Amino acid sequence: MDPSAARAQLLLRAVAWLFSLALVAMASNKHGHDGAHVFDNYPEYNYCLGISIIVVLYTTAQVMRNVYRLS
Repeated sequence: MDPSAARAQLLLRAVAWLFSLALVAMASNKHGHDGAHVFDNYPEYNYCLGISIIVVLYTTAQVMRNVYRLS
């Protein structure tokens, strides 16, 4: 693969990692004054958090693989 294309791929994977990490951080927010805004009250959100954690782990592995290939 062309080195500039490999760097672009790494950059895009790093951006995807940041977005997926932001989703996990947003989902783990515990601020809320009433019961309607508490994350744990909705099982759908817990499923979304689980998927987000899997995405973070997968994207981390992809970024590490790309860094290893570039080095």
